[in-house]
Amino acid sequence: EKKTSQVHKSIQDFISATTTSLQCSSSGSGGDDINFISLVIRGPPKPKATKKSNNQELVDLQKEKLRGCIRAVHGRLVRLPSKKKKSSSSNDVVLQATFKYHGATDIARNWNIENNSKDVTNGLYELFSSSSSGKGKEGESSVSSFASEWGHVYKNDIRSATLETKGG
Repeated sequence: EKKTSQVHKSIQDFISATTTSLQCSSSGSGGDDINFISLVIRGPPKPKATKKSNNQELVDLQKEKLRGCIRAVHGRLVRLPSKKKKSSSSNDVVLQATFKYHGATDIARNWNIENNSKDVTNGLYELFSSSSSGKGKEGESSVSSFASEWGHVYKNDIRSATLETKGG
């Protein structure tokens, strides 16, 4: 119970720090020390065979179990050209999240950072909540929005999350 509470607090703190740094970066307000640079979220690493034991079959089985699971998510700010032809000088700034999977094709998603980073908050919350329980809001499986071409992944098993800002 206490450990779960600490995990949820850490997730909330990470999401809050990410959205704050994105808002400061997009609005130009705040100090340079909190402006967003990138984020990296890591899942389980690829299993490796060791020289000491002949466990190639076990490694192959573990790799097959990981197929389609999220290996890493890399986030960066990207400026997209506006879809409105009238204002050719304006650009939309989005957080581009690249989902890297074990044994599957990478997928990039663009999350709008306007409106208090609601897209980013929802996306990160969904990613972390699917990792911790395999279920999203109202008991429905939420991992499908992050599933690779291998289909439904029930547990992403997120291991770490790092937010890089100009201040470190």
